Amino acid sequence: MPSIEKANSRVFVLALLLLSLLFGLWVQITPLGSAPDESAHYIKSAGVIRGQFTGHDVPHWTIGTSGWVFDRSSGVRSVLVVGDGKILATQSPDSTREDLDSTLGVPTDALVGFNFGAIHDERYASYQVMAELNDGSITTLSPAAENNIAVVADVKLEDGRTPVKTETTLGIIEESQLTGRLEYSHWSTYLDIERQFDAARNVQACFVAQAQRASCGMKVEDVDIQGEISELPLTMMGRYTPIIYFVPGLGTLLGPSNSSWYLARGAGALVSASLVALAVVVLSRRSHSLLGLVISMVPAAFFLGSVVNPSGMEILASITMWIATPSFLQHDRHDPWEVVAFTASGLVVILARPLGMLYYIVIVGLCVLITGTLRSVTGIIRRRGLIACVHGIALLFASWWFIFVYNNVVDPSRAEYLGPRVPVTERILHSLFGNVSRVIADGIGDLGSHEVGIPAIALTSLIILVTWLVSAGWSRSDRLTRQALIVLSVLVVVFVVATDFNYMEILRGYGAQGRHAMPLLVGIPILATRNLQPSRMMTVTTLSVWATSQFLAGLTALRRYSVGMIDDNFLEMFYFPIWKPPLGIRPTLILLGVLLITASVAVARLEPLARRAEGGD
Repeated sequence: MPSIEKANSRVFVLALLLLSLLFGLWVQITPLGSAPDESAHYIKSAGVIRGQFTGHDVPHWTIGTSGWVFDRSSGVRSVLVVGDGKILATQSPDSTREDLDSTLGVPTDALVGFNFGAIHDERYASYQVMAELNDGSITTLSPAAENNIAVVADVKLEDGRTPVKTETTLGIIEESQLTGRLEYSHWSTYLDIERQFDAARNVQACFVAQAQRASCGMKVEDVDIQGEISELPLTMMGRYTPIIYFVPGLGTLLGPSNSSWYLARGAGALVSASLVALAVVVLSRRSHSLLGLVISMVPAAFFLGSVVNPSGMEILASITMWIATPSFLQHDRHDPWEVVAFTASGLVVILARPLGMLYYIVIVGLCVLITGTLRSVTGIIRRRGLIACVHGIALLFASWWFIFVYNNVVDPSRAEYLGPRVPVTERILHSLFGNVSRVIADGIGDLGSHEVGIPAIALTSLIILVTWLVSAGWSRSDRLTRQALIVLSVLVVVFVVATDFNYMEILRGYGAQGRHAMPLLVGIPILATRNLQPSRMMTVTTLSVWATSQFLAGLTALRRYSVGMIDDNFLEMFYFPIWKPPLGIRPTLILLGVLLITASVAVARLEPLARRAEGGD
């Protein structure tokens, strides 16, 4: 028994070391800000570790107005934008209007034009634009027939004044438009932290989503933000569940700098590596094949696990949970490694992102189905009361946060100005035939903010490889496992359609992304290969294709961020790089190749254990 425990510990330590090196290498393969919304997550992490769990909400509405006004008697002091009697903004007329007809009696050199707006928190029932005259009186202005939300109404102002129509005042509201502030997100907030953290947004904006543009190599600590409008750092993730942000937040304690950003990445990468190392131990101690784990570790998983984005830890925790949960449910005598793997991965899945509790329920539910342990769930909960209590509290907290903190600020009416509603049938068809395949491709190989994917040959090879292994596993799966695979496949499609439907309502776009579906998608190869007896040929082929695809992914990422994806500039990064990773391009590629070969050899050495246990060749 001690020798077995020593062997398990040795497997964990070696797996953790190798995975930490791989994730650590990926930490510097891509520049800071390359991941989706990474700067926002970095700022959110800095806020959470300093006690700022949400921050201050960004005002939700903007009303802009333009037109002209002139008073022949006392003159116009200012123009007021009013919402339900509350003065939202004021501005004096500041431009001449030569286009006005001279018969109106408006001097051509008089300052009569206005064009300004107001930002405010709540949407008011009615809006008015008024003129304040130099004698202190207030008069309403009439809107043009089109392009106006402002109306004429006898609304008493908060200071007690009531507008009075005067014969000496001329003017018109040519345009007044109300728009929801969605240039960031429904969940954007300002944080009371060091203002220089906001420079992370400049670092990312310089090159993100511009595939032909190399990284600018900017430094957070060097960016001049004195001219920025915001006095506080802004994050689009202000109302996301805070717990998981403590991990990268540790790195930000060094203050706003590239060094702290890299440390934040490194902290998340270490957690990611630890979760996968636990999965390796769970599989090896039960003498199960590691090929399902290997093929679920797609290039996008390494990329997201090495940046500041909770999707990475969520995906990798899901992989471990899909592997650990069946063993945890099936065996009465739980190994400490399985207990730790199930507990840790479950907590990360629940708390990583807003829908974590949904992923947790699906994973546990389907694992109960394939293990046939529905009737014994109550007994398992009773025997493992502490784990059930910890996960239960996490589920309650995540659900409460989602309902009362995250979802509470979502207002679909703020998206009305972005475009018309798309018919339901069109949304469903677009998601089914346009987005499902894209989501799968992004989940496997997106190495940026949806502007760079792995080479087509690598993507195709990985899809064929997964199909082959799932087919081989299907033939050895029992009825319950097959049912679970069918249900899971349907749930993935339903998830994409539902996510697109929700995003269309609140942001007027199809927002399902590969990283959102991966916690479910990775379950397909893992469940299908649970009872797989891989032949030597299957093992060698799988590891060869996987390692080659991973290397091509690293090569593509370096090309994208060092010189940009321009025509056939495949070799330019070796001679004229605009940006280079801290270790350099050539050393990085050499290390990546060595680590991938080492990982493949290590897995191949563990696979015979699975074949001997199952009676394979």
